[in-house]
Amino acid sequence: MAAGSSIGAAANTGAQYVFNDGKISLADTAIAGATGALTFGTGLLPGLLMNTGGALAGSGIKGDNPNVSMQERL
Repeated sequence: MAAGSSIGAAANTGAQYVFNDGKISLADTAIAGATGALTFGTGLLPGLLMNTGGALAGSGIKGDNPNVSMQERL
């Protein structure tokens, strides 16, 4: 569980740094760590559902529109 959390948080933080001009959201990093811990060792469907819930929770915490995090950004 700790490994999944660490990997999820580190990957998310790195992606935020690269794609958001060095800006890192602690809420997004925390949600990524939590979903990484919960999905470590699970199958595709449980992982997909938990990560979708994590995206929804992250949007709610930040006060963003949850539909934006569910759409592909081009």
